[in-house]
Amino acid sequence: SSQKDLFIDVSLEVGLYTNTFVADGGGGGGGGNGNGNGNGGGNSSSTASAAVKVKVLVDGVEAMPGEVVFGSRTQTLEANFQGFIADCLFINPETGEIELDEDCVEPETLRLILDTMHAAAFNFLVVDPGVGTHNIQVLCQSVITTAVEGNDDNTAEASALVGKGSVTVEKVRLAQGEDIEL
Repeated sequence: SSQKDLFIDVSLEVGLYTNTFVADGGGGGGGGNGNGNGNGGGNSSSTASAAVKVKVLVDGVEAMPGEVVFGSRTQTLEANFQGFIADCLFINPETGEIELDEDCVEPETLRLILDTMHAAAFNFLVVDPGVGTHNIQVLCQSVITTAVEGNDDNTAEASALVGKGSVTVEKVRLAQGEDIEL
């Protein structure tokens, strides 16, 4: 019909998988200082990100509002195992024994950061597509990134998938050029 708009509702299952692993470098592997974290005294970290982005095309033209994030997660794991203990050992000149300066030792640390966003459904809009038959496409894109720092045993993996879904298209007449207060 002429002077009608298309209201397109897309509902999807979105699955996100992130796996981060940070390993202990094993006493003495890191930068020759024996701190055991395998990276010369800094933190080891592992980051995995997964996202699903969706957009709708009608006759090859992107529907409003454009690309929408249906699911997104970033997971970061940071660790500093066996602290800086090697720099805190000294030989006692009076006894000749190896001793530990307890005021020097920094604590082991572990931090997990998770950032997740999810939308099960979103509405798209095409204003006055014209009379005739229209081709409607729902495009989904998986976006995966991973990064590791420190120990060579650190790993990160991620995946994003789309499961079952539905698309509803309605022919509607939207208010045009009106100021609407909510």
